[in-house]
Amino acid sequence: MTKAIECLVRHYESLPRRSLDVPELSEIGGVVCWSSWTLAERAELSRYVNEDDVAIFARVLVLKAENKKGERLFGREDIPRLRASCHDKVLRRIGVAILADNEESNHG
Repeated sequence: MTKAIECLVRHYESLPRRSLDVPELSEIGGVVCWSSWTLAERAELSRYVNEDDVAIFARVLVLKAENKKGERLFGREDIPRLRASCHDKVLRRIGVAILADNEESNHG
């Protein structure tokens, strides 16, 4: 790696993880965490911009939502159930916080 790449990678790795208190997930700790977005993650998400909002939020959760240990909370196989069986306001609340990826969303 060039020095410039090394600097940018170290910077990304040093960024704080964000978190959001999610009472609906109290059985598993009640917090959703995520790291800052990479270009690859944004590119993957952008493939689905023509879907409805809730579908996008389900994909955001699959891409970014983690527990405090850094373990993914959802897999791609969860998308149909997230879309069909979960309250849209909860998905939107979490998804908006992750998409915003700013310091104001660090509630946990």
